[in-house]
Amino acid sequence: MEVLLGFPFPLQQSEIRQGVARHAERGVSKGSSSSLRLATASLQLAAAPDTPTRWHLRRSSKRPDGPCNNFYYDLYTVDDNALLDAELLARLKHRDQFQGALHELFVQATCLRAGFHIIRENQGDRLRRHVEFVAVHKTTGQHILVEAKSRHRAGVMGRTGEQDEKPDIRFRRLINDAIAKDPDNPLAIFVDTNLPPKKAELFYEPESRIPLRPSKPMATLMEAIRKEHGGIDPYNLLVFSNHPQHYSEGDEIAPGNRWAGIISQKARVPVYHLNALQDLFTAVNLYGNVPTHFPEQRQ
Repeated sequence: MEVLLGFPFPLQQSEIRQGVARHAERGVSKGSSSSLRLATASLQLAAAPDTPTRWHLRRSSKRPDGPCNNFYYDLYTVDDNALLDAELLARLKHRDQFQGALHELFVQATCLRAGFHIIRENQGDRLRRHVEFVAVHKTTGQHILVEAKSRHRAGVMGRTGEQDEKPDIRFRRLINDAIAKDPDNPLAIFVDTNLPPKKAELFYEPESRIPLRPSKPMATLMEAIRKEHGGIDPYNLLVFSNHPQHYSEGDEIAPGNRWAGIISQKARVPVYHLNALQDLFTAVNLYGNVPTHFPEQRQ
């Protein structure tokens, strides 16, 4: 398949510091005096300066406060760009809507830290279906429609019913629903798989790392979607993510996150600037690298 895959890979701490600083600065609204201070704060990472680590949160997310810090940083990023409105806050406070709102918050914050403007669509317009928002790359002007989809499961994240001992890994319906909303523009789909850690490993762990090949379930899913759409990918970027901290019990250490991203080389609607997708890709990979403090005027 003509795709690029993103899985955790080792980087030197200096490379992480540079990446976090860039994306922290992008995540602050243009003209904000906090931009430089936030970028500087991002350099203060917990690991030693020369300690090899990973961009991915899988290691750092096992801290007890890791998931909360990520949530707070997403709130800060969206709020600093004047996008944390009453509707989103209300959904975050609603038991039945929290899961979807949390994932949308993660997606919005990721796009902002990747250097995008966000233009929300009028969800009250019933004349046509709407994506979550349109993201416009500040550097190139490339526009991308963005859809956030979250897999609900009984007994998990406020849902009623008994938790399934063998949760499925079927995500085709969610992806096809996102695809059907607008076939005429570039599309990025973010899917929250909501899997317990052991099941997530089956879906996310690549079949091979050299050469890099996705797991069989993931490859089968992507191939099925491509066949349904005449041999092309009906998306430009497809990101799967799994933040399973809610599956831990009692005082257990929170399980780590997983993610995989696919940049299609054979998309239904090509982009003019591939680096816009690559910036999104990198921002997902940097998720979990949170500044140690906020600027003084924002504390």
